[in-house]
Amino acid sequence: MVITAGKNKLQTLNMRDNSISTGGDTFISDFIRRDHFKLVSLNLTGNQLNDDDATNIAEALKGNKHLNTLNIRRNNFTSTGWEALSTAVFDKTSLNAAFHSNHTCTIDFPVSADVTDYVFVANINGFKYGCFRPFLWRHKKIYSILSDRNTWRSNVDHFDDDMPVELLPDMLTAIQKYSTYYVHPTSHNELPENDGWDVEPLLIMFEILQRWDKSLAVFEALSS
Repeated sequence: MVITAGKNKLQTLNMRDNSISTGGDTFISDFIRRDHFKLVSLNLTGNQLNDDDATNIAEALKGNKHLNTLNIRRNNFTSTGWEALSTAVFDKTSLNAAFHSNHTCTIDFPVSADVTDYVFVANINGFKYGCFRPFLWRHKKIYSILSDRNTWRSNVDHFDDDMPVELLPDMLTAIQKYSTYYVHPTSHNELPENDGWDVEPLLIMFEILQRWDKSLAVFEALSS
């Protein structure tokens, strides 16, 4: 098959506008899952892929560390397919889920897709489309969750859900560390910008210290 030709030498594959339909087969997601191929750019724009394909590709992306560009607009995806793909690159259900998301792949999302977090509208050659900013790295994702929880003063409530007990003594240091995700970029777009939605780290620290009795109770329960 074309998609497996070249094996681990293949880095860029353009299969746009080829009326590709998998018919339930998983050859595309299997190819992405075999990360040893070192593919860095895959263009599947304008084919006949459906929500099941999107879900399979999203699952395959969880273990892929090399693919950095996936063009996949103009397929037969509903909000279900787009949501699966967006969750692959940023699973917001917990800090651990965010940690284990794909942090290398940029996916282009159409404006009509029901995806709002970290999506911006770009105008390139007269076409507008939504796209995840490149390299929204782990620190940005984790810190955005901490910031969102701070709005509801709920960070401490989640400690027993997704913060390992061994990390609790270092949580204040970690918050400061994660807040600097946008500092010292080495090149344009290599690091995410501070988009203004994140709160100051002092607010998160104050929230945790304000509920220190709850923090200590969680710590003691997990330590016992």
